[in-house]
Amino acid sequence: MDFVALLLFLAMQYLRPQEWSSAFNALRPVQVLALLSIWAMFQRKKPIRAKDLWSSPQDYVVTAYFVWTVYASPTHKDTWWAIFPLVFFYFIAVLTLNSLPRMKTFLSVWAASIVAVAVLALASTVGFDPFGSADLTNGPMKGRLVLNLSIFNNPNSLAHGLVPVIPMLFYLLFWKRVFAKPLLAIVIIPITAILMTLSKGAFVSGAVVIFATLTFGRPKTVQITMAVLAAMFGGTMLYALPRMNELRDTKNDEAIQGRVAAFTFGLKQMETLTYGHGLGNFSPNFLKYGPLKREKRARMGQVNGRATIIVTYVWVHYSKAPHSGYVQNGSDLGYTGFFIFIGILYTCLRTLVMAKTVNDEEELIRRTLFAVVLWYAVSSWMVDFCYRSTFFFLAAATSAFHRHLRGQFVATPGEPDEDAPELPAPAWHPEPLPAGNFSAPDGPVTIDVAPVSVETVKEAASAVGVQVEAAPSTDEAATATAPHGSINWQRLGLIDLGMTYLLTTLAIRFWRYLILNM
Repeated sequence: MDFVALLLFLAMQYLRPQEWSSAFNALRPVQVLALLSIWAMFQRKKPIRAKDLWSSPQDYVVTAYFVWTVYASPTHKDTWWAIFPLVFFYFIAVLTLNSLPRMKTFLSVWAASIVAVAVLALASTVGFDPFGSADLTNGPMKGRLVLNLSIFNNPNSLAHGLVPVIPMLFYLLFWKRVFAKPLLAIVIIPITAILMTLSKGAFVSGAVVIFATLTFGRPKTVQITMAVLAAMFGGTMLYALPRMNELRDTKNDEAIQGRVAAFTFGLKQMETLTYGHGLGNFSPNFLKYGPLKREKRARMGQVNGRATIIVTYVWVHYSKAPHSGYVQNGSDLGYTGFFIFIGILYTCLRTLVMAKTVNDEEELIRRTLFAVVLWYAVSSWMVDFCYRSTFFFLAAATSAFHRHLRGQFVATPGEPDEDAPELPAPAWHPEPLPAGNFSAPDGPVTIDVAPVSVETVKEAASAVGVQVEAAPSTDEAATATAPHGSINWQRLGLIDLGMTYLLTTLAIRFWRYLILNM
C-alpha cells in the first residue's frame, strides 16, 4: 500500500488534480497519501530502523540539504512545513523501491504522467481545454504552447518538464525489444508538444539528453563516433529548430538579458549572504534590492493649451524569477546550500557511472536514471526546478538503486524471518511422551505410509483452523536469490568532498561565464 501511495503522489505532482477543483483540494490529498503511507509502513513485518533511512550516500547528502534549508531560513517553522512533503516522500520512495520490478514500475508511472501532461497540452489546441490553456497560449504566450497548471503555465517550464520522457520511453519501450511502430505514436506526442513550446533552452537540454541516451553504456568506439557526428552536425541541426537563430544575437534579446540580471543578482546574493535570503525569497528580494530598469510612461497633458501625450522615462525596480535551479539554490541557501545541491547531483551520477550491472533490467534502470539526472543537471541552468518533487524523486530512485547494488534488498537464503508470526501447534499434534527410558528396537524399522496429496493436507489443516502456506515456487526462490549488480562505494569520503568542491567551483565559473556571454 505504501508503494501505491507513492505512485499516486508521483502522478499527482504532474497532473495536479488539486488544481482542477477546490473540492478535491479540500480533501487534502497529500495528507491522505502521507497517512496511508505511514499506516502501510506500520504493517510491515520488520520495523523501520535508522539504518534503513540512512544507508546510501544520497540519503546523507539529501538529509543535509533538508536540514540546511530549514536552518538557513529566517522562518524555520514555515520552511519546515513547506518542504515536509518532499522530505516525507523522499524516504517513502527510498524504503518502498526495494526491488527492480518496483523501480521499473515507478519509472513507467513517471513516464506515463509526463505523457499525460503532453496530451492535455496538445488537446487544448484542438478544442479539449478544461483548464483554459488555449487562451493563455494564444494570448500572453503569443502562440507558444502551455498547460494552465501551476508548474506548466510557462512554455519553458512545460518544455523542460517534458524532455526526460524521451529517454524514459526509449528504454522502457524500445531498448532491447522488438521494434513496434504503434509505440512511436507515444514518443511523438511529447516531442510535438516540446516543439510547439518554441523553447530554446528545452531544445538544448533535449539535444544533450538524446546524445547521452545514445552513448551512455555503449562501447568506446560507438561513443567516439557519436561524439564526432554530434560535433560535425549537431550544431547545424540544433539551429534549424524554431527560434534558435535568436541565440546568435543574445545581447539584444530582452528575455535573455532579463536572465542575465537574475543570474547577476543571484550570484551577488550567494557571495554576500552566508545563509542566503531563505527559501522562495528570490523574487521579493529582486524586486526590493535588484537592479533598476528604464521604463517608459505616458500621460495626457497640455502643451501651449493643446491636449498632448507627454512621455517620460523613469527608473524603477521590477520583479524577476531566478530562471535557474542553480541560481535559486545559491541565492536562497548561500554557498553551503549550493555546495550540498551540487553534492546531490554528484552522488547520483557517481552511483550510476560506477554501477556494475549483471542483467538487462538493472542496466535499463541505470541508463534511464542517468539520463534523467543529466536532464535535471542541464535544464536547471535554464529553469528553476528547485524544491520540486522531481528532484527528490530522482535522488530517491538513485538511492534505492544504490541499495539494490549493495545487496540490501536480497534476503539471505535460509535465514529465518524473526518477524514472522509463530503458527500454533495443530490440534491433531500428539501429546509429548512422558519422560522415561525407552529402548530402540534392533535392526532397521520400516513403516508403510500411503502417499498423501497436498490438497488432502490442506483440507485436514483447514478442518482444525490451521492455514498451510505452500512453499515458494522455483521461480520465486530464484528471484529471491538472483545475482545482482554491485558498486564499490558505500560511504562518503574525502574524495567525494573534494570532487563536490571541484564541481561547485566549476559551476560558479560557468555561472560567471553565462553572465558575461549571454
